Amino acid sequence: RRALTRKSFAAEAAGSDSAFRMRIFPRREIVSDIVRYSRLPFCGMRPFLDLVDRVAAGGAGGDSFTFVEGGPHLGDCTLWATAALRATGARPFAAAYEPLPDASALFRESVVANGWDGIVVVVPRALAARDDEKVTMAYFPGHNGEGTTVRASADAHCGDHCAGFSEIPTVTLDTSWPALRPASMDVLKLSVNGEELNALRGARSLLSKRLVCSTLVHVFKAQRGWTDNVPPVAEAAPAEAAVGAKAPVKVLSTSAADDRRSVAEDPRPATAFATELFALLSAAGGMEVSLHLAEDRTGQVDSQDLRPRPSTRRLLCASELDDIFRKPAAPHDFLIARQVDVPDGAPCAKSLALRHWHEVF
Repeated sequence: RRALTRKSFAAEAAGSDSAFRMRIFPRREIVSDIVRYSRLPFCGMRPFLDLVDRVAAGGAGGDSFTFVEGGPHLGDCTLWATAALRATGARPFAAAYEPLPDASALFRESVVANGWDGIVVVVPRALAARDDEKVTMAYFPGHNGEGTTVRASADAHCGDHCAGFSEIPTVTLDTSWPALRPASMDVLKLSVNGEELNALRGARSLLSKRLVCSTLVHVFKAQRGWTDNVPPVAEAAPAEAAVGAKAPVKVLSTSAADDRRSVAEDPRPATAFATELFALLSAAGGMEVSLHLAEDRTGQVDSQDLRPRPSTRRLLCASELDDIFRKPAAPHDFLIARQVDVPDGAPCAKSLALRHWHEVF
C-alpha cells in the first residue's frame, strides 16, 4: 500500500494534499508501473479530472457528488476523485464496475485501506445490456487495464497475443444502480473498451427517467465497438443517395416499446451503432452530445492532427457521430453528453456536475 497525492487539480484547489492509499500489482503491468514510478494516480480522462477540479475549487461544502465508473481497473481515478472531493467537504459516492477479478480485488483492498466502505462500492462485474450473462474478457499481456470483451474487436486490439481470458458475469446499471443509490448520478464515466453501447443499453431506464446527468466516453475506445461490422441503417439505399442526399433520415430514440420520437433530421444514413448510441444519449437521456478535444499534455496526439485543442463541438445528429468514428481518434478525444436547461424539481436539477461543466469546456 502506498500513500499517493496529486498536488495538481482538486488537491491544490483545496489547499491540501489529498492523500490516499492504493494497491497496485507487484508484477510488471503498465498502470502499476506508472504509479510506482510517479507516485501519482494514472487517469486518462482529462475532462473528468478538470470537472472534479472545478467542483472542488467551487467549494462543494456538504453537497453530494455521485458518479459511476465503468472499467476503473485499479481504481486510481475513483480513489483520487473521492479523496479530492472529501478534502473540500463534498460528499462523494462512487460505484465502480471492474470485471477483471485481479484488478477489482486490488481496488477493493484500496477502498478498505482508506476506510471508504459505503463511499466507494466496487462491483466485480461487466457492465452490459443484460443481467446475468457471461462475457469473455481478454487483454494484451501487461496491459490488463485495456481489457476488452472478445466480441468487441479483440482481434484488432491484441490479435494472437490476447491473454487473461475469463468468463465474467454481467450486470446492468438499470438493475444495480437503484439498489446502490436510489437517486440521480452526476457523472457516468465509461472506459469499457468497445462496450459503451451495451453499457448504455443497460441504462435505458435510468436515461429515460433523466437520472444520468452527464456521460463521458473515450472516442477511440468506443470505436472498438463501432468497428464490429455494424451494417449501415440504410444499407440498401441507392449509391447515388449516399452522398449529398436530400431526403432526411430520421434518428429514432431507443427507449422502450413504441417510443418513436425523432430527435434530429439526419442528412445521410449512419451506422446502426452511431444511430443507437446517439439516440440513447440524446432522445432517451435528454442530453446534448459534444465532441471535446482536450489539450494534449502528454504528447500522444499525432503531429498531423491539426484540430485545435482544447475545443468543443456539439453534435446534432447520428451521422456527425458516425463521421467521428470513421476517422482516426486521439487518446484525448472525448464524447461528453450532459443535460442542459434542467427544470427545477428534475432529478438532476441540483447536480454539482451540471453546475460546473460549463467551466470545463
